[in-house]
Amino acid sequence: MSTSPNPSSGKWADAARRFGFYFIGLAIGLVLLGFFQMKKQQQAAEIKARADAAQQAAQQPPAPADGNPPQNQAAPK
Repeated sequence: MSTSPNPSSGKWADAARRFGFYFIGLAIGLVLLGFFQMKKQQQAAEIKARADAAQQAAQQPPAPADGNPPQNQAAPK
């Protein structure tokens, strides 16, 4: 039972406590949502970087199997 002389003040205290819990839960939810959104963007950027690297690798001529750079095969004059 409430110890205050005005019973309506207990209603306000209870409502304020409930709103406090609501807003704390909302804040936690928004932080988690931001965390997951950030991870999703990082993953999308990583996939794009891999695709760009694969595209650049496909455009470059293949390296020789022995690891030596290709030499000019023109005959001397």
